[in-house]
Amino acid sequence: MTKWNQVISREFRLLDEEIVKRTRSREKELNGVIDYILSPGGKRIRPAILILSYLASHGNDVRKVIPLAAAIELIHSATLVHDDINDAGVMRRGKKATHLKYGVSKAIIAGDYLFVKAFEIASEYPAIIMKLTADICSRLAEGEFIQERHLRNFHTTEEEYFEIIEKKTALPLSLAARVGSLMADGQYEESLARFGYNVGIAFQIIDDILDITGDPSSVRKSTAVDIRQGSPNIVIIYALGSPDRKRLLTLLSRNPEPEHVRRYIQGTDAIEYAKKKAITYVNKAKGSLIDMEKGKYSDALVDLADYVVERSC
Repeated sequence: MTKWNQVISREFRLLDEEIVKRTRSREKELNGVIDYILSPGGKRIRPAILILSYLASHGNDVRKVIPLAAAIELIHSATLVHDDINDAGVMRRGKKATHLKYGVSKAIIAGDYLFVKAFEIASEYPAIIMKLTADICSRLAEGEFIQERHLRNFHTTEEEYFEIIEKKTALPLSLAARVGSLMADGQYEESLARFGYNVGIAFQIIDDILDITGDPSSVRKSTAVDIRQGSPNIVIIYALGSPDRKRLLTLLSRNPEPEHVRRYIQGTDAIEYAKKKAITYVNKAKGSLIDMEKGKYSDALVDLADYVVERSC
């Protein structure tokens, strides 16, 4: 495990216990689908940011935020189930996507169930927490619609791309950091919100790089999704600015062959460009913590930010 994981290993155990407790249903088959979705767990970046933000903000009883961290993870897991259906993904977290294992109908119902359970948890907290959570989930839905509108639109700009990933990834991570601080003394609320936002942008850029360059067995989820769907991510957008744009447009035709597209992109500096962008955002994230009191939890946030751009899966 990397250092940021080690710092909150006890809290992660509490988180896993809370997730199991909060998602139990009287319907045995539904429990089976939920267990399949949630196990093995993902990277837990969102709840980690919430927990670390709480502890770095002088929070002294982590059990106060463990249910909220569970809610954040349940929302994320629900969106992954729905994303895999929309994207025709075949693998998630190293195994068959939920909709392929149990069918689309049961996967949608299970995803909805996770959303409901997440909001049930959020309802136990101050009204501002529920309002912030609902607002971010609304933005998530908006981001999906904007992304759908840009499918096979190879005139999509970087600005439009960033609008999509802001709503789908940056704002949810910003929420996690913000509410972590709010549940403590709130002193670093805005600084931590900026941290989460910029980490989210960097995280999505790296995800988009891995979608182009990654191997499904190591990334543990479907790759080349953006190529197949014609969803212009930052790598594709930059590569489309190359002198041989028409060649890439031909490769991205209605039935693209991912390997041909990958080889073309690897012949440009698009991957390097995207990686530099991600590093820029991670540096912004770390810069937002500069006025925070130094300690193992703020150090762990910095380590988590570095992990985001160093990861290969």
